[in-house]
Amino acid sequence: MRDRFSQRFDLNVVVVLLIVVIAALPFLTRPGLPRHTDLELHVYRAAEYADTWRDGVLYPRWAPNFYYGYGYPIFNYYAPFTYALSSLYNLIPGVDIVLAVKGVIITAFLLAAYGAYFFARRHFGSTAGVIAAAAFVLSPYVLFIDPLMRGDLAEFLALSLLPWVFLVFDRPRFSIAQPLVLGVFIFSHNLLAIMGMILLGLYVLWRGFTVDGIRRWRGDFVSIGLALAITALFWLPFIFERDAVRLNVAGPGHFDYHNHFIPWSMLLSPSPALDFGATAPKYIYNLGVAQWLMFVPALTVGILRRKEMAGKIALFFIAMSALLAFLITPLSTFIWEAFPPAAIIQFPWRFIGPVSFTLAIAVASLFSDAAHALPFTHHSSIVTRHSSLVIFPALLITALPTMYPPLWDANFGDTSPRGSIDFELSGVALGTTSTGDFLPRPVGIEPGPNTALIDSYATQVNKFDQATLLDDATVTVEAHTAINDRFRIETAKPFQARVLTFVFPGWHAYLDGREVSIAPQDQSGLMLIDIPAGSQTLELSLQLTSPQLIGTIISTATLITIIVLGLRRRTPYAVRITQYASRTTFLPLIITVIFLITKITVIDRCDACFRYTSPAGQALGAQHKQIAHLGGHIDLLGYDLSATEVQSGGVLPLTVYWKATALVPDNYQVFAHISAPDGTVWGQSDKLNPGDFPSTRWPLDKYVWDDHKVQLKPDTPPGEYLLSVGLYLLEDGRRAPVFDDAGQIVADHVVLKTTITVR
Repeated sequence: MRDRFSQRFDLNVVVVLLIVVIAALPFLTRPGLPRHTDLELHVYRAAEYADTWRDGVLYPRWAPNFYYGYGYPIFNYYAPFTYALSSLYNLIPGVDIVLAVKGVIITAFLLAAYGAYFFARRHFGSTAGVIAAAAFVLSPYVLFIDPLMRGDLAEFLALSLLPWVFLVFDRPRFSIAQPLVLGVFIFSHNLLAIMGMILLGLYVLWRGFTVDGIRRWRGDFVSIGLALAITALFWLPFIFERDAVRLNVAGPGHFDYHNHFIPWSMLLSPSPALDFGATAPKYIYNLGVAQWLMFVPALTVGILRRKEMAGKIALFFIAMSALLAFLITPLSTFIWEAFPPAAIIQFPWRFIGPVSFTLAIAVASLFSDAAHALPFTHHSSIVTRHSSLVIFPALLITALPTMYPPLWDANFGDTSPRGSIDFELSGVALGTTSTGDFLPRPVGIEPGPNTALIDSYATQVNKFDQATLLDDATVTVEAHTAINDRFRIETAKPFQARVLTFVFPGWHAYLDGREVSIAPQDQSGLMLIDIPAGSQTLELSLQLTSPQLIGTIISTATLITIIVLGLRRRTPYAVRITQYASRTTFLPLIITVIFLITKITVIDRCDACFRYTSPAGQALGAQHKQIAHLGGHIDLLGYDLSATEVQSGGVLPLTVYWKATALVPDNYQVFAHISAPDGTVWGQSDKLNPGDFPSTRWPLDKYVWDDHKVQLKPDTPPGEYLLSVGLYLLEDGRRAPVFDDAGQIVADHVVLKTTITVR
C-alpha cells in the first residue's frame, strides 16, 4: 500500500514545504515587519509603487512622493518586479502593503526551496532534492542575513528565482519558460541579474561542451535574447538616461569593494549566538558549517563520477562554489583590480547568495540515487541514503542560531504618502536611498522640506509653490496624480512660477494646451515656468521619453512573440516524478516534523538557547570593555579588534559599541582615527550614521554595534599608534564632547586602550 502511494505522490514535496515553514516562521507568526534595516526602505517603495498603480500607471518610473514630495525617478533605474508583486498582493481585499511585502518574503522562501528541490531532484533524485532545498534555504545568507539583517527584499526575491533560471535552462532545447523566467529574474534586482546571467552563461557553456553538445546553444542564445528584449523597457532607459541622475555606486568610501572582503576564517565559521541586547544583533557573513563541510566529499564523488551526466553537473556547481567563495575573500583582490567593471558589485560578500545555491546543489550531488555506480563499494547507495539522514538534521540544527531574529513592533507605522515623507523627515534616508542615488542632475544642492507642500498632503496635494505668487494672483489645484498636476491660475501680471517637482526628462508643461518650456531652478532642480498675465490652466505631465517608448515597444512586441511561440510549440516540461517518488521514505518527513515540534515547544521557550541578552549598559560580546560618555546622551561601551598590527597602507577592522543614555537630539556622524602620539592622523574611517542607524532613532534599552575599516595611508611610518573614536555633526563638524564621571568635559574624542603597531 505504501509503495503504491509513494509511486503516486512525492512525500518530499511536503518535507520541502515544512522546511519553508521553519525558515519563514518569524514572518508567519509575528505581525508587522522589522524596521531599522533596508527592509523598511523596500516597504515604502512598495507602498509608493502601489499608490502609483492606483493612479493608473501600469509601469511606474517616477515616485511622486519621495524626497519630501518633490518626486524621484527611482523606478526608472531600479528593477521593479519586487514592488510590482507587492502591489499585486496589495490588490487583494484586506491585504495592506505591510502584509503584501510579507507575502513577497514568504513567496521568496517557497521559490528558493522548491527551485533548489526540483533542480536537484531532476539530476540526483528526491532525497538529494530535500538536501538541496534545506542547504539553500537554511544557509545563513538566505535564512537570516538577506531577509532579516540586511532586509534587501529585492535581492532576496531575485536570489530565490535563481534556481528556477537554472531549472528552465536545464533542457537542451528551447522553451518559452526560459525567456519568461529569465526576464522576471532580470526585473528583480539589478546587480544579482548581472551576476546570475554570468553564472547561467557559464552553465550553458559547460553543458554544451560536456553534456548536450554545442547545438543546444542556438536555443540558449534565442532564449537569452528574448529575455533581454522583454526587459528592454527597463534596461534601455537605464542606459540612455543614465546621465540624467547621479549614480555613484562604486569608488572610494563605503561602496569601495576593497572594504568588504570576508576572510576565510569568518566565511567558514559557524553562526554565532545572537545578542538581543543590540538594536540589530551582530552577525557574520558565512556559508554555513554543515554546507561547506560537505564540499570535499562532494568534490571527491564528483571526480569519481565525472563521466556520468550527474557527475558533470555536480562538477560545475562544485567549481562555481569554489570560485565564488574565493571571490569573496581578500585573496581575490588581484582579480577584482584586473577587471575594473566588477566594482559595480560593491560588496564581494554579495556572492554569498549565489554560492549558497551552487554549494547546495554540490552538496546534494552526494546523495544521488545513482550512487550505487560508485566503484569503491557495492553498498554505497545504502550508505548514501543513511548518511543523508545525518546531514539533513545537521543542516537543521546548525541553522538554529539564525532562526531567532530580534522581536519587532507589531505596528510597522504609516506607509501612506505622508507617512513616507515623515520617514524621510526622521533622517533615515531620502528617496529610500542612503547616498542620493538617482537624484536628478539639475539638483545641485538638495532643497529642504517645504512645509506648505507637506501640510497639503492632509487634504489636496498642492505642488505649486505659493511663495512665488504675486499679491493679486490666485492658484487652484484642479487635479493631481502620480504623473500629472493641473492648476488654474489667475494673475494680473506675469510672473515666474515654481512647481515643487524635480526637473527630469519626460516632464512637459502646457499653458491652455500650448507647450511651454520648463527651466530648473538654480541648484534646487525644481521646476520654473513663466506665467503670463491673465486666466489660464497650467498642466504638468510626465510622458514617455524616446528610450522609454522604444523599450516599451520592444518589450511588448517580444511578449506577444513569446505568447505566439507558446501557442504554437507545445513542449511540456516533464520531470518524471514517479521515478523519484519511488525512492522516497517517510524518514525525512518524520525528522522535519520532530524538529519543528521540538523547536516550537522546547527551544523557542528557552531564552538562553542560541541567543542571549546583554544587561543594560553592557555589551557582553565586546572584546574590550571601555566606558566613555559623549555629548551627555551616548556612552561608548567597548570595542572589538581582530588584530593589533597592521601594514602601512593596510586596513584595520574595528567594531565600536555605542548606547544612547538619553534621547539623542541630533544625528551624529562617527570617526575612527589612527594617530601618532603628536596627534597626526595616519588612518581613518568616517560613517554617516554610527552602525548605519541614525542616532536620533536609537532606543534607550539596546546598544548599537558599529563596524569600521580604518584605512592607513600608504606612507605611514612604522611604530606605535593610538586608536581613537568620536562623534561629530556633519553640518558644522562640531564634535560631541567627552565627559568624565564627574560631568566635566575632558576631550572631544575617546582614545581606546589598545595600542596599534604599524609594520
